[in-house]
Amino acid sequence: MNSTSYRYQRQPPHEGGWYKIAWAFLKVIGANQKANTDTKVRLQLFQPCQSSVSQVTTHTPEVYIWWKNEQRVKYPSTLYVTIKKTSLPSNVEPSLRSMFATQEEKGISTPGLNRDRLEAIIETKKSKVDLPLWSRLDGQTCRVPNTLLRTLKSGWNGCYTIKFSHDGRKIACGCHDLDEYPILVYEVTTGQLVNRFLGHFGLIYAVCWSNSDKFLCSASADGTARVWVNERSDSNEVAKLLPHPAYVYCCSFHVMNGNLVVTGGYDEIIRIWDIKGDSKYGELQQEIESHKGYINAICFDELGEKMYSGDSVGILLVWNCYVNDSQNEKAFQKDWTLFQDISIPDFHGIPINSLTLHCSGRRLLVHYRDSVLRMINLRILRVMQKYIGALNFRKHLQSTLTPCGSYVLSGSEDNYVYVWNTETGDHVYKYTSMNYKQPVTGIDYHPKDHIVAFCSPGRNQLVYLYKYIPTEVTKPEVVAPTAKTLVTSTPPTPTTLTSRNIAMTDRFEEKDGYRLEDRIRYERILKKLNSVSQ
Repeated sequence: MNSTSYRYQRQPPHEGGWYKIAWAFLKVIGANQKANTDTKVRLQLFQPCQSSVSQVTTHTPEVYIWWKNEQRVKYPSTLYVTIKKTSLPSNVEPSLRSMFATQEEKGISTPGLNRDRLEAIIETKKSKVDLPLWSRLDGQTCRVPNTLLRTLKSGWNGCYTIKFSHDGRKIACGCHDLDEYPILVYEVTTGQLVNRFLGHFGLIYAVCWSNSDKFLCSASADGTARVWVNERSDSNEVAKLLPHPAYVYCCSFHVMNGNLVVTGGYDEIIRIWDIKGDSKYGELQQEIESHKGYINAICFDELGEKMYSGDSVGILLVWNCYVNDSQNEKAFQKDWTLFQDISIPDFHGIPINSLTLHCSGRRLLVHYRDSVLRMINLRILRVMQKYIGALNFRKHLQSTLTPCGSYVLSGSEDNYVYVWNTETGDHVYKYTSMNYKQPVTGIDYHPKDHIVAFCSPGRNQLVYLYKYIPTEVTKPEVVAPTAKTLVTSTPPTPTTLTSRNIAMTDRFEEKDGYRLEDRIRYERILKKLNSVSQ
């Protein structure tokens, strides 16, 4: 510091305020004939040399004269330098020069495209700030949440459906208030309310997120499906309105193109909408009329090439999806066609509540409204596993799979939540501490963490979020937890359904005296009656 102060005081007036501390040089091509680019290089610093005024010209940098000087005094420090290439822009947009002082200079491109591009850049920067630290790593097996994380406020008449965003940061809740049906969006990590969408006049049956989480779609009993912009603060304004002639029970964005929305409802018609454009209403692209009952469930495969749909008479169909995944081009290309009817004759007439594709893409979880969930192998079109225990004969309940595919979770009309092992079908967990007075209609598992959410349409019922926290391992048969913490265990080993197993699981008594053994007997009797009636 003393040397620095001394040199600053003796600085010549022609230096222009610059103070020379040290210098270094780098050869782009080293002595080994290798380029010193795209890698970190450590350089030795040298002290500046005294240059005469005659040596310094306007065309010769002073540091070049120092480099030619053979007498170099090392500076007690080094410098790390990395040389990287810069790519020139492929398209340079021409601009129009202003003709007078108050005229603004603008490019000749469409302002809307520039705005969309700017919003995408801003959203990308936002996503890189304050990234939450999820406890589940990519590819890690999901665990059954065992501890209450937090509760979220819903409407005065509770909440009917919930859905986590794809990045896991937010959760959308389709609620029922006194005179309105709001969609409440909460931050998962903090529980803070970030958006409140108003506009529906009937019960909200389903909500879904676009692949980029920019848009949120909701299906309602008021005969509309509405698309909302998640980033906007003016929550009352709907981005797109998708009108229908009857109740809308399900909706889904295409997994590869966020501008395409598929809806289904009471009129037994699947509708395909394109929401890109400036119009207030979405553009109807196609109507599919192959179903014989009202459509309750829609889901896509991982690549968006196939769509699965289920209705109220047990019909399960697979469709070919012809979609362009480019966001800047028209999403819809040509008519969607029926690929296959994978309905199982034994379950004809039983309504389908929900459909969930297994992460392997080879199995489909079908939630039938006969208190039995079934896993169907899509290659051989056979039921590979049944999940028995949850009560469901009247209500439209939802079920889900964990992202890893290890567990099946479902709500029940006895106001509880049941969990099964996907491979064995064993009932391994049961949530009973929510104090719900109505059936658990909405359930969803977090895509990035060991978190699950439940909701119920009862009066003043909350949305519960549970998270897995490692605790002491207990016996598998203990499935009724305490009021604060759920007791969990490791999945039991694969076993067959014998009389001994029925005796072990017979302790899982449910409301109104329903037991597992009675359910199995009821299913056998119902199957015989159906065979006789046919």
